[in-house]
Amino acid sequence: FCKRDEIKPCKEQYKQKPLDFARDEIKEILINLKRVEFINKVKEDLYQRASDRNKIIYYYLNSDE
Repeated sequence: FCKRDEIKPCKEQYKQKPLDFARDEIKEILINLKRVEFINKVKEDLYQRASDRNKIIYYYLNSDE
């Protein structure tokens, strides 16, 4: 996130890099995306299994407290 008076330095961060320099960064971004997708899939599967087996317990706070 950039402030108005920092626009020029901020823009310089996004200059196009040669592929050789950006390759590792691109690889890390893609690996991280796959990791996030995997974690979300596992969470969904765990929730679905627990829901199918009626193993989910909801705790509600009393509104008087």
